[in-house]
Amino acid sequence: MSQVENPPVEPAPPQADITPGVAYAAPAAPAEVDARRVADIGRRGWIVRGAILALLLVGGFVAYELWFTGLLESRAQAGLLSQFRASLALDDSSAVVTPPDGKALGIVSFPRFGEQQVMVQGMSDADTKLGPGHDPSTPAPGQAGNAVLVGRRETYGAPFQHLGGLQTGDTIVTTTRQGQFLYAVQSVARAPLGSLSVVAPTKDDRLTLITAASGVHPSSELVVVGKLEGQGLQAPGPLPLRPAGLHPGASSGVGGSWGSLLLWGQLLLITIAAAVLLYVRRWNAAVTYLLTTPLIITFAIMFYGAIDALLPASL
Repeated sequence: MSQVENPPVEPAPPQADITPGVAYAAPAAPAEVDARRVADIGRRGWIVRGAILALLLVGGFVAYELWFTGLLESRAQAGLLSQFRASLALDDSSAVVTPPDGKALGIVSFPRFGEQQVMVQGMSDADTKLGPGHDPSTPAPGQAGNAVLVGRRETYGAPFQHLGGLQTGDTIVTTTRQGQFLYAVQSVARAPLGSLSVVAPTKDDRLTLITAASGVHPSSELVVVGKLEGQGLQAPGPLPLRPAGLHPGASSGVGGSWGSLLLWGQLLLITIAAAVLLYVRRWNAAVTYLLTTPLIITFAIMFYGAIDALLPASL
């Protein structure tokens, strides 16, 4: 007899582990999973774009402070040098011997570094953007008493960035229309930012140079004191009083406004948002670029300038 083979038995499908009384959600359809993944990728993309934009804005501000402001100061120095040379041909007058704020006062030189800068009258934020600023409430360099100069350490050409490298006995040369004067460095020290003790009147004839002690959020200032070789000249007239609340090296003197910072910041963000919206909606890319890029650059420069106005005049 022939044997009848039994057909193979198919294994039973695995049973889901279902607990009675517990509700289970049906597995998501493949289309729903894909939609979620696309949404997650889109969110991550916007986060990355936002981070890149923030880095670009920060990098732009650093470039503005360390490079663009140097170009502005260099241009201002060329104009001040021509202005000072032209003033030497004029007859003495109160406006020439003691120029108004923002005008050339003379030249300060550092033989150790082979550098020189045109001094400007005034020590406000606007003045020190042009070059080392002279405190008008103190004698001019070469005159009897404590002559005070405030200069930038990191921005606007950084004219005083090497003050910390001066050593006792080094020579500082100042030239005004009253003559050339030599100072020998006596001390290089630190003081609280905006200290009034270092700019107080003195019985000896000295030159006090002030700059920020560090390049990032300074809380102290570097102070170099030089003693005049020979006898100081008498000031041609009474010195003006320093405005109340103005601290050399710390105060901007022009009242940097948070209002302008907010204004330019909002305009910058609105313009960036409008540009992003136009690109997302695939509007004409060339037209979008031509319309938004000049505005973004303009508002960014104004925004950076508003931040800059709030920084110490010695930074």
